Amino acid sequence: MSISIIIPFYNHWDMTHQRLAELYKYVSDPVEIVLVNDCSTEPDCKSGIAWWQKNVQRHTIKYVWNKENLGFGGSHNRGFAASSGDIVIFLSNDVMIQCKFVDTIKDILAGNNNVIICGRAISWDSGWNTIMLGKHRSIIPYPEGWLIATTREMWDRIGGFDPAYGKFDAEDIDIGAWAIYNDVNIVPLNLPGLKHLSGRTIYELYPNREDYTKINVEIFKTKWSKLLEEKLHA
Repeated sequence: MSISIIIPFYNHWDMTHQRLAELYKYVSDPVEIVLVNDCSTEPDCKSGIAWWQKNVQRHTIKYVWNKENLGFGGSHNRGFAASSGDIVIFLSNDVMIQCKFVDTIKDILAGNNNVIICGRAISWDSGWNTIMLGKHRSIIPYPEGWLIATTREMWDRIGGFDPAYGKFDAEDIDIGAWAIYNDVNIVPLNLPGLKHLSGRTIYELYPNREDYTKINVEIFKTKWSKLLEEKLHA
């Protein structure tokens, strides 16, 4: 099955460059890498991509440029639209790679394609993923958004990241709720060779991120409380 790896970025070309170098080292079979420039202002972002497209032949590198900053969900959705792989991997550019994680993803999907794979799944109360379903206080397990992978067919079923959440936060909890509602399993990789450096770009752009998160959690609750109550406590 063909692979597409979608990586959005905003400035900080050094991080994206490092991810590309790691992918070159740890991904031996040719893949499609879709780089989504989320309206960066630093000139080395464009020149850096041009260097990789010219000098690296093993992987196909596609380039998408957003005319305005779309944030996490919007940039991943644009990257998916530009991709062609049978398997899609949504990867943040602040994830250090020191293992052959793509091979592991392929092996999992070869045995079961009714799954959403992630770097790490949260199955405890993270402070944002607990909602009331009728009289029941329920924790919604979810795949952390820094690495999510599945088949193209599955992602089409999901419909992409919901634009209702704006530029960031709660999109991954939304995917967790969708998985519960549609009886799809969430499978974490839990590989020590994947290390998330945690929200480097978002905190720079939005120092009051937590306020934004609270708004999106309320959107999430409004969207899913009734549906999940009917599903889990009918």
